Amino acid sequence: MQKQQQDGRWSRPPPGTLKINTDGAFLKETNTGGWGFVIRDDCGEVMAAGAGNLERVSDALHSEALAMLYAINIAIQMGCNRVMLETDSVQLKNAVRTEEYDMSTLGAVIKDMKFKLRVGFSEVSVVSCPRVCNIVAHCLVAHGAKMKAGTCETWLGQFPDFVNDVVARNLSSTGI
Repeated sequence: MQKQQQDGRWSRPPPGTLKINTDGAFLKETNTGGWGFVIRDDCGEVMAAGAGNLERVSDALHSEALAMLYAINIAIQMGCNRVMLETDSVQLKNAVRTEEYDMSTLGAVIKDMKFKLRVGFSEVSVVSCPRVCNIVAHCLVAHGAKMKAGTCETWLGQFPDFVNDVVARNLSSTGI
């Protein structure tokens, strides 16, 4: 069991690896939602973050998958090499690590993620974690869900105060 699962805190990735935390939200009443991600280095320093609003999503797995796909695309554009993707969705982790969902209604999205993970990075791991270890991505999702329909924001280098604040609180709780 990984350290963060034992003590309920975000943990550093291995040296030279970037950790990408992703999260998605789904509102059943409107079939809308949001996505968020944060990319941090092995010291906890934020490299990139993003949030967006989702229209016409079918379920929670759909929003979780789109969140991870957005994060993967940004990480590839940034030239990231070794990554650890962390999600609080065990179902998404299983979808990416097995063939179980390849023929599902989300099969095209899942296969697209798997392809990009295979060709876009030299080393990849996909793990699940409790939500308490995914607080920064969860806050970004809340921001994304409140945005204008279909819009998104990605930050590289300079981050809004709400992102800096939640990262600082998260890092202080981890002892980093």
